Amino acid sequence: MEASEEPRQESTDIFKVAIEEIYARIAKKVREDSEKPGSLTPLIALDSLTPEPELMKVEVNLVEMVQDERYKDISFAVTPAGNTYLYSSTHITKEDADILAENEEYEAVIAEKIRDNAKRQAKLTSAASLIQPDTENQTEQVEQVKAILEEMPSDERYQDIKSIPVPNKGNYYYSSKYITANYAEILARTEANDPCAQIAATVREDSKLYPRPTNVLFFTEPVFGIELEKLDSYVDQLLLRPEFKDIKLVRASNGAGYLYSDLYLTEALAKAAAEWNEVGHWDSP
Repeated sequence: MEASEEPRQESTDIFKVAIEEIYARIAKKVREDSEKPGSLTPLIALDSLTPEPELMKVEVNLVEMVQDERYKDISFAVTPAGNTYLYSSTHITKEDADILAENEEYEAVIAEKIRDNAKRQAKLTSAASLIQPDTENQTEQVEQVKAILEEMPSDERYQDIKSIPVPNKGNYYYSSKYITANYAEILARTEANDPCAQIAATVREDSKLYPRPTNVLFFTEPVFGIELEKLDSYVDQLLLRPEFKDIKLVRASNGAGYLYSDLYLTEALAKAAAEWNEVGHWDSP
């Protein structure tokens, strides 16, 4: 009987050690977050504190933990939506913790909206669109939203929230989970509502990176928002604007138009590539 009790006692001791290790890690994380950044610790952030398989199996009772005299400064802040955060009362008062919890809730809502726009509509999100149209002091509210958005990249939960500048409109936002950086660039040009600049930027990018000329009809793709009936007019305007003087037009033998930037491609190379795409590619066995 005594021999059978020894493994059980050893197992109990290992369990206690594991619990103590987890409690110590949690307390350290919460205190550091509260002291230096002055921020709350979301429960999801605790997952990374128990990487070892044996520790991950241990059920952590946070209510029991905070009743321990060694962790009496560890407290809870619960939002109206029921989300729970931890903080150290040594560094953050309850009143401040409640305010921070509300801000955390707001951040989560903002991030979800940006992700939803990117996932369902493949579009960028402006700061202004994140507040209700009938909100009082809209200018002030927009600035507050911008401040929150600028801080998001430092939070591991929002690493996918990226910003991209839109000419004359400031930063717009997207989730890198659903939109690539290159696609975001195209969307930003579309949002700027300058078709000529949008076409020129894409042509320069194609000429520099690939390098290749760009089929004019490519700009009738939905992402560019350019109607076929207006495309030729935009191309004509682009070729006349001095800021786009590097953009040139060549045609294949079948009449198909291609644009290229002479900063990166010669006319001969651009014309040869256009001819291959339109004629040579199909004639090749």
